[in-house]
Amino acid sequence: MKIRFAMLAAACLLSLQVLGCTAAEPQEAPDYGRLSLRLRQGMSEQDVINALGQPNNSSLSTACGRDVGTPFTCKIWVYGHFAMNSVVIYFGENPAGSWFVMAWHSGR
Repeated sequence: MKIRFAMLAAACLLSLQVLGCTAAEPQEAPDYGRLSLRLRQGMSEQDVINALGQPNNSSLSTACGRDVGTPFTCKIWVYGHFAMNSVVIYFGENPAGSWFVMAWHSGR
């Protein structure tokens, strides 16, 4: 009985070691400040996705331009977190209904 228990315990420990060695390494967050250097005014949404991947968050706002003139509708995409290691991209809509990059800023 003791031998079976010892063999079972050894098998469990061995499986934990093997699983521990093959577990995925935690991925480091992308450096969005560096990635923001790929952005250009006028890029399409697909161009941005190709350059940076899918955003963490997106929203539609009617408050863009409110502080400097007439407000207009814009899309806002956020990569990373607002305060640190982030990029916030503002899209405008052209007359044909397509969205394009107007501006962006990155936070560290």
